[in-house]
Amino acid sequence: MWVHDGSFIYGSADRYEILVYGLRGNLASILRKTIPNRPFTSAMREAYVARIDSTMQSNPQMARPRTDPEDLPFPDSLPAYRRVRTDRDGFLWIQDYALPSDSAVTWSVFDAGGRWVTDVALPQAWQIEDIGREYILAVVTDELDVERVVRYRLSRTK
Repeated sequence: MWVHDGSFIYGSADRYEILVYGLRGNLASILRKTIPNRPFTSAMREAYVARIDSTMQSNPQMARPRTDPEDLPFPDSLPAYRRVRTDRDGFLWIQDYALPSDSAVTWSVFDAGGRWVTDVALPQAWQIEDIGREYILAVVTDELDVERVVRYRLSRTK
């Protein structure tokens, strides 16, 4: 769910479909990409369970989960997308769902009318704070775990 400039933006991420509603509650546009969701594999399940086990072993003071991670229900597929952002020109940026092991993530950019414009691959580690006409502001963490705000140049052609 996202609110921008008098619009309410909603999607459930079970498929690549985002609904944009106007001020009066009217459906203004629907953004879609006809791509299948990535399957949730047994390797992903094993990595998730291993990460929980590792966290529990390195933090013995943590409360133990009520359910064994091996017994958790897992989905058949990953969500279609993870985040929705808008830039200062009213374009919607939809971040594809990425795994923690992915170094880059794809953002699909749609214009204010709901038409797909382009896909942009950005480092997954970037925490995007603002997108302007000619820049992206992101918080990045260096090898010493120091956060800093960095401005990256964005080139648009119309």
